[in-house]
Amino acid sequence: LGMSKNQCRVSLVSGVVVLSAVAVILGTVCSSVLFDKVQTLDLTGQNEHTFSTEYSLWARDENAVETEDAENTGVLKVVIPAAMTVLTAGLSVILVNRNLKQEPIELLSARVE
Repeated sequence: LGMSKNQCRVSLVSGVVVLSAVAVILGTVCSSVLFDKVQTLDLTGQNEHTFSTEYSLWARDENAVETEDAENTGVLKVVIPAAMTVLTAGLSVILVNRNLKQEPIELLSARVE
């Protein structure tokens, strides 16, 4: 109470953006650490990870095998969290604007009949 609509909008949206940014950063860091640990984990007891491509039709053609670029994964670790934060901020602006269509004092003074 006592805030203008813009002040209320900034207050609510900034809180949501800060919380979502912290959650996205924490989730990204934790998933990167866990993914790196899983990649180095040897579950088979062998020193070298091998698998049979005997029944894989795609493996018969040597040109059909594609490798993943390590450069693309670094970009994705930045782009996806940034997109999540922007999406959350945009959604929170839309929802806050919808809730601020009516004056807060009118909402508090309305009687339930």
